[in-house]
Amino acid sequence: MPEFALSAKEAHQIRADAVVVFCCKGDRHPAGLPASALRTSLARAMKEDQFTGKEGECLLWHAPDGMPASRYLVVGLGPADEFDLESVRRALASATRKLQSTARHMATALPAVGRRLNSAARIGAAVEGVCLGGHRWTAWISKTTKARLAKVTMLASSTAAHRTAVEQGRIYSAATILARDLTSEAPSTMTPQAMEREARRVARETGLKLTVLDEARMKKMGMGCLLGVSRGSKEPARLLHLVYKPRRQRGTTPKRVALVGKGVTFDSGGLSLKPSPSMEIMKSDMAGSAAVLGAMSALKALDCPVEVHGIMAMVENMPSGTAYKPGDILKSMSGRTVEVLNTDAEGRLVLADALEYARRLKPDCIVDLATLTGAVVVALGTLCTGVMGYDQKLVDELLAAARTTGEKFWPLPLIKEYRKLLDSKVADIKHIGSRWGGSLTAGHFLGEFAGRDIPWVHLDIAGPSFAEQDQPLARVGGTGHPVRTLLSWLHPGS
Repeated sequence: MPEFALSAKEAHQIRADAVVVFCCKGDRHPAGLPASALRTSLARAMKEDQFTGKEGECLLWHAPDGMPASRYLVVGLGPADEFDLESVRRALASATRKLQSTARHMATALPAVGRRLNSAARIGAAVEGVCLGGHRWTAWISKTTKARLAKVTMLASSTAAHRTAVEQGRIYSAATILARDLTSEAPSTMTPQAMEREARRVARETGLKLTVLDEARMKKMGMGCLLGVSRGSKEPARLLHLVYKPRRQRGTTPKRVALVGKGVTFDSGGLSLKPSPSMEIMKSDMAGSAAVLGAMSALKALDCPVEVHGIMAMVENMPSGTAYKPGDILKSMSGRTVEVLNTDAEGRLVLADALEYARRLKPDCIVDLATLTGAVVVALGTLCTGVMGYDQKLVDELLAAARTTGEKFWPLPLIKEYRKLLDSKVADIKHIGSRWGGSLTAGHFLGEFAGRDIPWVHLDIAGPSFAEQDQPLARVGGTGHPVRTLLSWLHPGS
């Protein structure tokens, strides 16, 4: 991650290896540049190259001797009337990818359109665009082109609000990148015990308290559903519980939040074995737990005012002679018995016990994150999280937070008539319904264990948590979705 600085100079004055300016679709010259030789030269280059200003379009102009910078990059923002903070993130991501292997010092103007957006918000979004757009997971690549970019100067005055925005952008990005790297890691490396080591590292570096439940302790607590899923694997399961407590102020009692992440480090489908193509990215089935750990890692740096419990239920779902079977009946930590019909619907079983564990902490609300269903990807595609819950206020809070970060959320209904599809004749509940409305019946199943006395929301992140092709802010691999939304929700003033 490069070093960030602020400068009150303008784009035609700053010295750097490359300077980034912006242009809306249809503009004849970069927006916000004062009349100068630079603006005239860039306008001429744009005309000659038929540069249109569409989103992500880049024009690199090599300046003659005597100019403060050797190169100027014009980046398209798309239509001015569609400009928002996500436009800033994407534009800076495009600029960073274009320059990061050749420029050590990049200076960037702030897009001058969208006057309703304050400058601090633009700066925070720009930092995220640089960090997230420039990030690439290369842990197992022996020869790769290393980024040279070491410094980024934002062309804005160094006010307290602007410095805070830079720092917040860095914190949000680092937390997201942690989740990305954990999700992208090879499944034989990123096991439940490896996730435990990562949680210990985060706890040590940030001063959080960590409790680790091994299989013996989980068995004693009655976590029969989670342990049932783990039974077919040689990798022992773990339940990880991180606690962040804010600095208390006299006369105040911080809100207590539980974040619960599904952590299936590899999902073969168990005895209900997946087809080979469906298994190719199943290392990402722990993206919910990765997002929880990423968010937890940032809370102290943000001075978050909320007490947060991060719970990560880590298992591997494998076929073997000891694996759980279709037709099995598992007893959950809550005491409810569950009829198993398909061992590839394992995530909801893992979460059933993790949600009960969270409930016993008596939080003010619970949010669970899970790559839970393929049905949500059919409904919403690969870029959008499905949001379900019994508490509309909590749902609305998370939707509002997602709008500020640019991460796509969409509410889905827990239609009450669908609950009866989970009725079982041999146990208290069965864990899958019919073929239709699979995300909604999965939500109802989780709701049975989350209960209605504590506000609860389920985030089905099966689509956006892993990119199978490069995206504007994320390359192939884990995306770190929705870490930034969680942080924005937990600390909306940050």
